[in-house]
Amino acid sequence: MLLCIVLASIFYTLQLVGYLSYFHIKTPIQHIYISADSIKNIQKTQQQKNQKNACFGKKAHSMQILTLVKACASNIIKKSNLPIFTLKISTLNPKKQEKVWKMQPKIVKAKSPHEYLTPERCYIAENYSDSAVSIARATVKPKVTTKAHHLKNGVQEIYIVTNGRGKVTVGDLPSIDVTVGDVVVIPPLTSQKITNTGKTDLIFYCICTPRFTEQCYCDEEPEK
Repeated sequence: MLLCIVLASIFYTLQLVGYLSYFHIKTPIQHIYISADSIKNIQKTQQQKNQKNACFGKKAHSMQILTLVKACASNIIKKSNLPIFTLKISTLNPKKQEKVWKMQPKIVKAKSPHEYLTPERCYIAENYSDSAVSIARATVKPKVTTKAHHLKNGVQEIYIVTNGRGKVTVGDLPSIDVTVGDVVVIPPLTSQKITNTGKTDLIFYCICTPRFTEQCYCDEEPEK
């Protein structure tokens, strides 16, 4: 009974001071956005109630703020008579979140990235990288075979061949010839290597999701 009274009073307070402008409801998935300021105000209100109760010798209400927020959000959806499929609560402004996570427009010219020789026996030019994906251009010289390796930490890789021809070995699949336009899909923890069988540079783009890091690289041909 006490819980119902507390929730009702807090919900009424939110309506009174206009905090409900921070709640945005969408269907069919109910996404409740509660601003950080709104949460602080809810918490402050609860603390003031606790202090007031303490002055009158009453037991302070110790409801956790997240539980309080969920209860308020659920009450709003219930009153709106909207179907509930998912209740998602976030404390980050969607506009700010979009700025943080949204990929920004960018043009990377082919000659812009610095190309360097790696221990894998191929040249790498890193075109683009963020937390979700990395794109690099690999160049293998004629008659060169890259070192066998695999990627861990859930990183998968895709080759897109743009120049030359070669023979690629991936996992348990038999080695197969690849040329311009071919795509090679390499799941995490899958052994891979490629040989340039042509007379010109073998060039392909390596797309890793999530992004490639040195920590995910596992050399299967360590130097002796």
